[in-house]
Amino acid sequence: MTNNTKFVALTHSNHHDLESLTPIQLPCPQTGRSSLYLHGDDHQHIYEIQRVTGVGRKTSWLIDDILYKDGTMRHITHVDPLFIALPILENARKQTDDKFRLLDDIFSSNNDENKTSYLLQLNGFQQQLAHLCDIKGG
Repeated sequence: MTNNTKFVALTHSNHHDLESLTPIQLPCPQTGRSSLYLHGDDHQHIYEIQRVTGVGRKTSWLIDDILYKDGTMRHITHVDPLFIALPILENARKQTDDKFRLLDDIFSSNNDENKTSYLLQLNGFQQQLAHLCDIKGG
């Protein structure tokens, strides 16, 4: 990751793969609030970070002679971008009576915090939208 935040995370990817991930703010599908996700420069995957805290006492990690005072554990898992797109499409449907809208209009956000337009850059995302809604080529 490009920022200086260090934490302990469990993932199936190699350490080198984690170094290339960049944080991005996208709306949480459940709450709509801005949440932190990770994406790679390959524009193929989005990853969700789940923070898991233990009950009770505070913990820390000692890994390779480095002490991580924040003992919470984070799981980094692949998330299907269609899952993030569902509430965005539903909100777009409610906002207008038009049957079809431009993808740029649907996935542009007035909220600078959320970068929903990034979803359109993902490889194959626009084709996958056919699983959720009607698509009219133009």
